[in-house]
Amino acid sequence: MKKILIANSKGGSSKSTLALSLAYCLTQNYKVCLVDTDTQGSINNFKQYVGIDVVDNLDGNYDIAIIDSPPYLTNQLPELIKNADFVLIPCRPNYFDALALSGIIGMVKGKKAGIVLVQTQHRVNISDVIDTLKEYELPIIKQSMSQRVAYARVAMQNPFDTDDVKAQKEILSIVLEIFSAING
Repeated sequence: MKKILIANSKGGSSKSTLALSLAYCLTQNYKVCLVDTDTQGSINNFKQYVGIDVVDNLDGNYDIAIIDSPPYLTNQLPELIKNADFVLIPCRPNYFDALALSGIIGMVKGKKAGIVLVQTQHRVNISDVIDTLKEYELPIIKQSMSQRVAYARVAMQNPFDTDDVKAQKEILSIVLEIFSAING
């Protein structure tokens, strides 16, 4: 089973939204489960609407586990990182969020990992934030997640069941980059 951990020590960084979006994409071709280690329980609170197995442990027969982590550095996080095949770090495109990554970046050194920009807006220049992220010497996923209605509704509606082709393409591109990194 491949384990993809969504991790960021900052709350409101779209970890749960990203975890659900990736899981929805992957269920088209794989047996996927979600693990909600976040004490807020965002995914657990909506599991009846999600239509994907939300599990407490990884004992089941799944191809891929998407693991949503807590919004702070916990004692549990090093073990989650150690056991992950890939660590995906979401970051909103602003300096506060970029600078807040330093703690998690230090924990993923030597792991297959990448930063993905989330909640991006078209026609907003974020090159200065990208320059800050490059200083971490961790790959930045080429495809960002734009600010879209499909993501705001992800807890209640699979974006792959909507007509938001742009959201679907964004998530698929992120999944393909992650798989390339895992298998590369």
